[in-house]
Amino acid sequence: IALIDAQLSANEGSEERASLIEMREDLVELVQLLKEQAEEEAAARADGNNEIFMEGSLADNSLGVNVPDEFDDFIGMRCMAPYPSANLHVSHHAAVILEVLPLDPVKGLQARVLYSHPMVNGMRPCSHYLAGTCRFEGKCKFSHGEIVSMADLNEYKEPDF
Repeated sequence: IALIDAQLSANEGSEERASLIEMREDLVELVQLLKEQAEEEAAARADGNNEIFMEGSLADNSLGVNVPDEFDDFIGMRCMAPYPSANLHVSHHAAVILEVLPLDPVKGLQARVLYSHPMVNGMRPCSHYLAGTCRFEGKCKFSHGEIVSMADLNEYKEPDF
């Protein structure tokens, strides 16, 4: 806008003056619209944050807080997840996020992952669990998904066999 003002003052009696005035008015209107849009987006974000906070504070007295739908995008995503074992020298293994657990105020955001390249029976997915028929629950020798902190997950890297 300052450049157009400089052009206007330099071209007092020029034929370009009308087009410069029109361009200046269009730019001023565009800047005003962008400012209004930014203010509306900031207000919408603040309202959205307040709604999430209110949903969490009004949630029933369960142990966790409901996880917003934005975390549903992580389900099915490939990642590198830690596996707690002293026998394996590899710290992170290829995995798929099975579910994002409700937010725990103490442990933070957690996910249940299934390892896609199991190295021990404890990493191998239980076929009965996946079908919903495993009767061993916590005593099953196969994996029902490992619960890990979302902060411990790394970006997926293709395994080097």
